[in-house]
Amino acid sequence: MAMLAITLYNWCQHADRQDDHAEERQVAQIQAHGGNITIMTERIEIGNILETFLWYTDITPGTERSGRMCYKVLMVEDEPSYVEEVTGYFGKNGLEVTAASNSGDAMELFRLHAFDLVLLDVMLPGGMDGYSICEEIRGGGSDIPVIFVTALGELGDKRRGYDKKADDYIAKPYSVQELLFKSRALILRHKGLLNALQALRCGGIELRPAENEVRVQGEHVKLTPKEFTMLKVFMERPGRMLGREELLNLVWGYDFYADSRVVDTTVAKLRQKLGETGACIQTVYGAGYKLKKEATL
Repeated sequence: MAMLAITLYNWCQHADRQDDHAEERQVAQIQAHGGNITIMTERIEIGNILETFLWYTDITPGTERSGRMCYKVLMVEDEPSYVEEVTGYFGKNGLEVTAASNSGDAMELFRLHAFDLVLLDVMLPGGMDGYSICEEIRGGGSDIPVIFVTALGELGDKRRGYDKKADDYIAKPYSVQELLFKSRALILRHKGLLNALQALRCGGIELRPAENEVRVQGEHVKLTPKEFTMLKVFMERPGRMLGREELLNLVWGYDFYADSRVVDTTVAKLRQKLGETGACIQTVYGAGYKLKKEATL
């Protein structure tokens, strides 16, 4: 069966420089008939990129499966212009979109991959309409957030969508910005991450995701992106032992292949920058590392 899937995702890193430049890299992967085409562009931006950086770096590691540090959206839509608009805008704001143009491809993608949100048109080729797809998803026991995005905007259409246990219903034409806001809110609520930007504390260490800032005894400490992410991973899991392989996956991503010694090196540098309070990060010999239990939100 021929399948076309377009994936666009961004991730953002603060360069380790005094001027706090940010590097944003955009990658589009197109898979068609078993082939792969990868297109990559990079640009350097200076200025306020707080929203983008938080979405990629500060929230996503909590999913414990982040390879590219962004959430995954399945968009079921047969109109290419809508797919292009949503894929591009969501990608620039930290959501990876995979598109299916018919019901058969949509259900196959849903069964094969773990998505965080479904955007669902109603009128589709392939034998099932959007209402039937939503019913199938819910009938399989999934509580994944589902938003209907369709030209059918009458009250009866909306009632039918909500009767199928959809989370929201948006009529075309729509604002892609509003769709993004609603998508983010539903994903975060579903994952229990609405308070993910609260400060984390362990002894004299304070990590502030909203400001992308770490302070030790009140003094600012400059960390690299990976050091910041690793510290956040530890502070979100106080008292839990994290193996080297797990840390590789959580900090660098599942598609990162390297010797686990990179974890030891990063932990050592992180402890050094944290000073005496770096003792919060304890070595579990032969297994990995853990943060002392007193780390709290």
